[in-house]
Amino acid sequence: MVELQTYHDVGGIELIVTSTLAAEVDIDSSQANKAKSYQKIGGVTYMIQGVPGMQSMHGATLRPSQMHLLRTRLFAHSSTGHTFTRAIRDYLHIDQAQMNAADIFVTSDRRLHRAQEILKEVFVPLAVASPEAAVTLVKKHLVTSLGTSHLSEVAKLAAALGPIVLGSNSFQNCAVFYSTAGESMLALRIEDGLLKIEGNLRDERGRVAVTLHGGQAARIESPRASLTQVGKGPLLVSSEPFGSFVIDVDGSPVLAIRTNHTNRAVVFAMRLRDESGRVVASIERESLVLQGSGVQVG
Repeated sequence: MVELQTYHDVGGIELIVTSTLAAEVDIDSSQANKAKSYQKIGGVTYMIQGVPGMQSMHGATLRPSQMHLLRTRLFAHSSTGHTFTRAIRDYLHIDQAQMNAADIFVTSDRRLHRAQEILKEVFVPLAVASPEAAVTLVKKHLVTSLGTSHLSEVAKLAAALGPIVLGSNSFQNCAVFYSTAGESMLALRIEDGLLKIEGNLRDERGRVAVTLHGGQAARIESPRASLTQVGKGPLLVSSEPFGSFVIDVDGSPVLAIRTNHTNRAVVFAMRLRDESGRVVASIERESLVLQGSGVQVG
């Protein structure tokens, strides 16, 4: 984990912890103190009968839970007592990782590595790997995305990023708009230390489903739309700032942004539609796609 921590420290990757960790470590332990330095993700709220405390907290997630699949496939059903609690927590760790679109779940417990193949069956590309294998995957990714895995070069490239990361690009402020009509579909603007998010998010029929005016309550204008916000942070998508949020329309995320430990806002998912319902700008992690001659980012 030392090498992964080093890449995290320079901003090359983001190490995160699940909300389940708080249920299984002593609040005053060194492990708990270390976990405070990482971003925490959630999933579905979960309790175990007879075990005090929440085992998992609600999160702003990008994918549906696969808890049932993991419970029925990963371990035997006969687990009881402490073994049962340990198994449930393992499921919750992995489930929160995939729900938040993590790339790698790092564990030395080889029994959990089968989860990677199980999740592939439902088209979830989560690698479940040992620390050593995770380092290899990270270096391969850095070479592909940045052209290098050398720590000093990764540090320089990460330091040069702007405060808003959109795909493989970064900005101080940015907007996605129709240049011909002058219509701004989404605007991200830093003001007074907060990132204000404004725009109109449309559904598959081209109707406005969510209207955003950062600093004011978001207007949810469709029964098939929802906004989930969690954690402390600078993202002002509604009336109060949070650390991450996901907006779902028609059962899929249309805008998801979270802050990382370098205080940058990373756009994880985006699907912007025009008045006809056609997707004209989308992003899936590091791939930004613009469709249509009048769509620009700037």
